[in-house]
Amino acid sequence: MNKNNQQLLSGLALLLGLGWSLPSQATITSTYDPTAYNTAVSGIGGTAAQVVDFEDGSIPVDTALPSGYNTGGVTFTPSLQAGYSLAVDGSIGGVSGTNVLGAIDGSGIYGKFALGEAITFTFDAPTHAFGIYVVVAKGWDFYADDATIGFAGTQLTNPTGVVGTSFATGDYLFLGIVDDSATYSSATIHFGPAGTAPGGSGYFELDDVNFTV
Repeated sequence: MNKNNQQLLSGLALLLGLGWSLPSQATITSTYDPTAYNTAVSGIGGTAAQVVDFEDGSIPVDTALPSGYNTGGVTFTPSLQAGYSLAVDGSIGGVSGTNVLGAIDGSGIYGKFALGEAITFTFDAPTHAFGIYVVVAKGWDFYADDATIGFAGTQLTNPTGVVGTSFATGDYLFLGIVDDSATYSSATIHFGPAGTAPGGSGYFELDDVNFTV
C-alpha cells in the first residue's frame, strides 16, 4: 500500500472514530406494488405521503379543466388530441371512490385517454416520490408501453399482457417511483410507445396521484 492510500485510510478511520459517517448511496425504487411504494416513502425521514384522489368535491365532475389546473398541491398540464380537455369522470369508479381523471371533448362527450397522449404533473413543493393508478375496463390486457411514468430520471412502463387488480367496475394497475435521497418538481405519464401521435386507440383513466410532502 502506498503512502497516499495509507493517509486516506487513516483519515477515514479518524472521522469514523469521531462519530462521522459516510454518506449513504441513494436508492431509487420502481414498483407496481402500492404497498412497496408506501414502505419506501415511509422510510424517508421528514416526509409524509400525499394523495390527490379526486374525491373531495373541490373539482367539478364532467367539466373541462383548463391546462395548468392546480389542486391538492399538483398542477396538471395535459398533451391531448385536439378538442379534448382534462375532466373528472364520476361514472366509472376508481381505486379510492367514484371519481377518476379522464378527458372530455368540447361538446361534453366523455372520453378516455388515448395512445400518444400525456400529462405532466408539477408539484407545489419538490417530492421524493410519484405514483399513480391507471384505471382500465374490466379484464383489460396491457400491451407493451401502454402507460409509462417518468420521474427521478427513471422510467417505468406497465408489464406486458397482464390484467390489473380488479375492483367493482374495472381494473387498475399501479406505477410508482421513489428516490429516498433527492427531490424533484415534476413527473409525467405517457400513453403508448414513444413517438405515437395523440389520438390512437386507448381506454385509460387515472386515479390517486401519490407524492410526498
